[in-house]
Amino acid sequence: MKSFLNDKLKWYSKNLNQYFLDTIYDTDKLMVDLPQDRWFKINPTRGMKKAICCYDLAGIDSKISDFLVNIYGETEYNRAVIDRKILRFSRRMVASGGGLYPNLIYILIKTNQVVNIYQFDPALCVLRLIEKCQAAESELEENACYFISTLYYFRNWLKYRYFGYRLMNVDAGYLLANFYLEVIKNGLNGEIYFSSELFKLARKYIKIDLKKESICFVVKVSDLNLLDSIKKLNKICKYQIFDDWDTQDIDLYETIEKTALGQKYNICEKIVDEGKINILNSQIVSQNRISPGGAAMQSILPIDKDGLLATLSDLDVFLKHVKYLVSDLNIYIYIKKIEGLEIGIYECFLGEGGKLKFIRPFNENLQIILKKHNFNFDDTPALIFVGSKSCFDFMKCKESEFKFIQLEVGFLSHLISVAAALNGCYTHPILGFDSKLCEEKIAKKHILNLIAFSDAKTLDRRRLMY
Repeated sequence: MKSFLNDKLKWYSKNLNQYFLDTIYDTDKLMVDLPQDRWFKINPTRGMKKAICCYDLAGIDSKISDFLVNIYGETEYNRAVIDRKILRFSRRMVASGGGLYPNLIYILIKTNQVVNIYQFDPALCVLRLIEKCQAAESELEENACYFISTLYYFRNWLKYRYFGYRLMNVDAGYLLANFYLEVIKNGLNGEIYFSSELFKLARKYIKIDLKKESICFVVKVSDLNLLDSIKKLNKICKYQIFDDWDTQDIDLYETIEKTALGQKYNICEKIVDEGKINILNSQIVSQNRISPGGAAMQSILPIDKDGLLATLSDLDVFLKHVKYLVSDLNIYIYIKKIEGLEIGIYECFLGEGGKLKFIRPFNENLQIILKKHNFNFDDTPALIFVGSKSCFDFMKCKESEFKFIQLEVGFLSHLISVAAALNGCYTHPILGFDSKLCEEKIAKKHILNLIAFSDAKTLDRRRLMY
């Protein structure tokens, strides 16, 4: 199929570092015009593969059903106010730019040298068995569940165009954090991989076309009960998927991903829990919904400092054994309406119990940094900024390094959101801001995500009961 890649953006294929920089500082360059009839076509089949067999996960007592639905299932139908319009759509327990959810989840399981390949469909709450194939003895661990997350470019491309690449990788970090917490909650043995060799292996089995899709992380879980729950699935769903009728090749992303796969990297983050992470009350997390839907859903009242300090303390517990997934990041907080804390800019020190250091007084309206004015920052109690450490250079970084730091940003941001939810607070991640202006005002480092922080307030929601 003909790609939308035009002459202007072909230049980026040989100047990838400038492209990375522009996804942060000059996103307007990355917009291209579309034919009017292609604008926002709704296609639920993007990235969904036809199956040998389709298992219904809805309404069953199954460990794999609970696991996948808690991580990425559609759990809520709610309203949101975007560009002064009231919209209603399904939500999940992770944030995603535009509510588009470009990440897909596959599962690889090798038993007796045969690999079963599954794909989770959150919209229908089904698990598709898409293929069975022989495996080499040295490839994949027997009876382990390999959860593969991919970026399916066209799921967010129609809205965000070439800014969507960074956005997808940050979204992947949100999803990875939810995997991390769910593995811990269930007391499972798990490992997170960002590995070129494992990515190549997974790509071979899933038959991933880099013009349309790429791998962003792998989570390996070794648990016989989880494995057994997959083998015992027997509620067959006869839904027949339509052909994907509108996905286009994205040549620039293919160039990035091919280059990244040609590089050597092997990061393995072991998921460790000493019984100190209290995230079992998922009801509180779901009530204090992450990303509640813009300023219309935000409480603007001043809040007590206890909510913020407890959030940072819980975040520190989440991160106690994380070695790599936040190693490149810092947190800054603009405290505006937190009772008991002076107005100004603070730095939060990861690994030190959520300790806050007051940097300087600051009391400016940051509304000018927003690209879409769907929040009133003057009324927002606190703004949390996730920034890179000063040594990170986007003009010199490798393609795989760019992907990994975006994954880190999403990972840390989602853990902040869950910690806030556990302490009765709302968060709303915002990537649509002027990074250069923000850095001039907040910190002289790359600011890669912005999170609005406020008290939670009860909303009238319809829960989806799976």
